[in-house]
Amino acid sequence: MSFTAPRLFGSRMMGLRFSFNRNLHSTVAPSARRWAASSMGSSTGRWTAALPSSESTWYSPGTSSQRWSWARIAGTAGVVGIGALMLDTLINTENNNSAVDIDTLASNMYVREYVNETFRYVGAALVATASSAYMFSRNLTLQRAMAQSPIAFSIGGLVVTVGAMFATLNTDPANTTQKHLLFASFAVAKGAMLSSLFLLNPAILIRAGVYSAAIVGSLSWVAATSKSDRFLYLGGPLFGGLCIVAVSSLGAAFLPATSVAMPWLYSISLYGGLALFGGFVLYDTQKVIKHGQLASKGVVKRDAVNESVSLYLDFINIFVRLVQILAMGGNKKR
Repeated sequence: MSFTAPRLFGSRMMGLRFSFNRNLHSTVAPSARRWAASSMGSSTGRWTAALPSSESTWYSPGTSSQRWSWARIAGTAGVVGIGALMLDTLINTENNNSAVDIDTLASNMYVREYVNETFRYVGAALVATASSAYMFSRNLTLQRAMAQSPIAFSIGGLVVTVGAMFATLNTDPANTTQKHLLFASFAVAKGAMLSSLFLLNPAILIRAGVYSAAIVGSLSWVAATSKSDRFLYLGGPLFGGLCIVAVSSLGAAFLPATSVAMPWLYSISLYGGLALFGGFVLYDTQKVIKHGQLASKGVVKRDAVNESVSLYLDFINIFVRLVQILAMGGNKKR
């Protein structure tokens, strides 16, 4: 069976960038410009810039509105978990002649360790991205440059990030040091591109992070415990959906905000993209298992770093879209 994943990496990243530029920068950039202007002569007024009137959306220390309900977070995560359990029950109660051993993860220690190693790299990359995004958000020079030239920053960031990603993918796993350095560079570069998110209320970022972890974790568990390899055959439909989301994101990026088609394009890019990358989590998880089986037989090289890139991008795409949805919810309460 052939996998379409290598061809999807660049397109998936491009779709994320265009969606982020148009949908998130359209709301973050104006505040960033005001913040940069107010901070030009002062290093102490970093978060005291003029912010939008919705305090539930933008971040300003010391306000009482920056509280989140752990009960709501736990409830939503619980709903996601129950949905995953129902999906797993639905799939695994069917009798299938599967190319994937039913007890692969339980019986094959090599595959289990391969999957665990892959998710450890995913976690490490997410930590590096979050940490670098926070550090870059505290860099006045970078934030001013981004606010003053968002298009140039986006293009430059895209070139660096995609370059680091493909350099990582094309580095032989035997060259451990170089591969790890390139992978870290990729995660840090992505953090720089997402640093504007820290202009938002931290409650939004925390909720989006918890929800993303619940979604990705649940879907990965469903795919890993599935009694069939059916998700491996989603590559073609997912690629088609990715093209639709990418076109919608491009349309939303270049059409005027007053265009009649804008709400439709935005919804396809946002909500369609959310569902799409949920499907990619199922596909990519079973792809890791399949590659683990092949690696255990010496058919392919063991390369958990490359496996983690696709799941990392799935998480980032889901997270960014959830941030946008939660931020819009805050704006509607004004």
